[in-house]
Amino acid sequence: AGRPVAKDELKAIVDTFFRLVQQRDKSAIDMFDPTGVLIGSAAGEVCDGRDAIVAHLDTIYGLPVRLGAEWHTTMARSTDAPIAWFWAEGDLLLTSDDGSVARRPYRLACVLVRDGKTWRIQLFSGSEPVVSH
Repeated sequence: AGRPVAKDELKAIVDTFFRLVQQRDKSAIDMFDPTGVLIGSAAGEVCDGRDAIVAHLDTIYGLPVRLGAEWHTTMARSTDAPIAWFWAEGDLLLTSDDGSVARRPYRLACVLVRDGKTWRIQLFSGSEPVVSH
């Protein structure tokens, strides 16, 4: 059982994950459930399980920019069950070593599961939507 979770609580979990990624912190993997899946925008970016997610994060950490996110719109749902989902739309922030920041439209959908008192990401699906003209 449990209690319904507030949207702000789920947003804080996602924000913590992005902060760890921006800091290139290896502990970002601990935000995931052991059987978690990460799906990215590019073809082939389907990371099933801890080892695949770690390899993907290592690739991200090797980029010449640091990734972060800023959300404009968020939604979340949960029940008494230990599962919830979180959706957000905003910008992926790409910060260069010189401090300049490029922004790209970004959408995120996450399914989170509660492990005791701790929420972990079961499914992370991030995408860079095509901007329509």
